[in-house]
Amino acid sequence: MADSDASSMIYYSPSPGAYAVIRLNPVEMVRHLQDQDALAQARAMRTRTYLIYLHREMALPFPDQPWYRFEILPIAPCLRPSDDARGITPDMCVPIYPNTSHPSGRTPLHPEPEGLFPYNNCYSWFETKATVRVRSRPEEFDETHAVTLPPMGRVKLKQAFIECGLQMGENKQAMTRSTAPDVGAPPSHAGSPPSCATDGRTDINASQTRFCRIELEL
Repeated sequence: MADSDASSMIYYSPSPGAYAVIRLNPVEMVRHLQDQDALAQARAMRTRTYLIYLHREMALPFPDQPWYRFEILPIAPCLRPSDDARGITPDMCVPIYPNTSHPSGRTPLHPEPEGLFPYNNCYSWFETKATVRVRSRPEEFDETHAVTLPPMGRVKLKQAFIECGLQMGENKQAMTRSTAPDVGAPPSHAGSPPSCATDGRTDINASQTRFCRIELEL
């Protein structure tokens, strides 16, 4: 991630710890197949923009690579859905400030610069991640005004996910016993977390945010 201009913070590879908006590039994903039918279908696809957190880069980045591989965490506009078979409950997530709502009162993550994360209904979900390839580009990636999670925030996120993992293990053990509780019910806590219904959806407008904009391949 060499800095081509220290004052403007332009990098040849995006930085782990940054929030970004991503969009699939289906045409480039199939172009190498030299299949005209696949290419035509890719061009007809309508893609959407999604908000994600660049959790970690999966290999050392070097200049002039065609793409860079990342593990990303999709950002959700609601609590984590229950998955009883896996012992996952709705509280297994972390709110992102200015969202402060959580079933068990978990402290939110505070991105920096403070107050510039533009949505008030966002969460990082436990056990929800993907590996993607971020395409390089001639203009590189401008992170001068990027919204990032500072080092202590990354520690808090890791600790929260460790707690979620321990609770998931306890829930799965409880399900094997005759007195197993209903792991689908979140703990009671004041506040009303947003739902994943249409009216709670986060509308991503990349042109009006400070997030890094990237194209990717799965």
